[in-house]
Amino acid sequence: GQCALERACYMRAARSKALAPNWPTFAPPQWPNFTPPLTLATISSGLSPAGTLLLSSRAPIGYLAIAKCPVAVNQGFIAIRETEKISGVEAYFWCVENMDLIHANANGSTFQEISKKNFRPLQYVLATQGVRDAFNHQAGTLFDRISTACSENQTLATLRDTLLPRLMSGELRVGEAKERVEELV
Repeated sequence: GQCALERACYMRAARSKALAPNWPTFAPPQWPNFTPPLTLATISSGLSPAGTLLLSSRAPIGYLAIAKCPVAVNQGFIAIRETEKISGVEAYFWCVENMDLIHANANGSTFQEISKKNFRPLQYVLATQGVRDAFNHQAGTLFDRISTACSENQTLATLRDTLLPRLMSGELRVGEAKERVEELV
């Protein structure tokens, strides 16, 4: 199926210093293919599936994004793949609640970095399956709503950026703009 977000939404959120690191972000599904297949084979982490939590591991540590499509990462991110023991949503909230622990296990003289070697031993408590299922249903539904809202926001921003200059210049009239918006929506 088609994933919901555009590249610009993720790039703005993942790199913005103004974004609180504990606000859910969704890695875009429709990125141009930047990684040729032969290059993908050289990335040690390989291709991670949709649902993988991406944690920025350096400069700065702590930005979080849940991949909405398969994604390959290299330096600067830790990819936490969903397993039977932890979902992407559970991993997200564990990271939010344990960000101080993550930072405490970082090191570096030029800039702080949490290496995979230092990240992997960090402990987390696993709830019962019933609690996890209920949590994942509730939180997953909310994250889906956030993702949909981000997608709608991106669509509206694209429409604004396309139509406003033409409306301001007189090239397009309001009635024509309404028709075009209705065609797209």
